[in-house]
Amino acid sequence: MTIRDLVEEVGRDAVRYFFMMRRSDSHFVFDIDLAKSQTEENPVFYVQMAHARMSGIFRVAARAPESATPQGVDLAVLDAP
Repeated sequence: MTIRDLVEEVGRDAVRYFFMMRRSDSHFVFDIDLAKSQTEENPVFYVQMAHARMSGIFRVAARAPESATPQGVDLAVLDAP
């Protein structure tokens, strides 16, 4: 199975996450059923659900996520959006 096939099967986010959560020199088995599941067992689904909940909290509070930055934290070191 190619990476393209895998992305079409489970989605880009799942493929990225599962590949990034392992070291490149470690044995790797990609569990397609887990990557496609919409349960808390799937770490990608869990992270996406957490993001959706946090977005909802900010939407209901009518606040921008940037307004919740703690004092004294230098976010300039984060160069990616």
